[in-house]
Amino acid sequence: MSPRTYYRYFRNKEDVVLGPLEDSLEHYRTILAERPAAEPPLQALQESFVRFTPEVEDAAMRERLELVAKRLSSSAEPSSSGRAGRAKSHPTWPTRDS
Repeated sequence: MSPRTYYRYFRNKEDVVLGPLEDSLEHYRTILAERPAAEPPLQALQESFVRFTPEVEDAAMRERLELVAKRLSSSAEPSSSGRAGRAKSHPTWPTRDS
């Protein structure tokens, strides 16, 4: 697909995923704002996604959000967090020793 065709349907890359959710985003912001202030940011995102996802009526959008939630939870694992963890999973990435 050419960029011209793509941008005829979407304003930006985020619209592909979040476009249909524009009306729901305010509700998600409310859910996120209700998380405890002392909670780590990544955990707050995960927990708010868990609460928000079932409330989305569109099945395709709910599926996308479930994928985002899985990605967030996998990025919270110690082996994949931080530069060293990413370098292990992507050996072509330079490390400080390189």
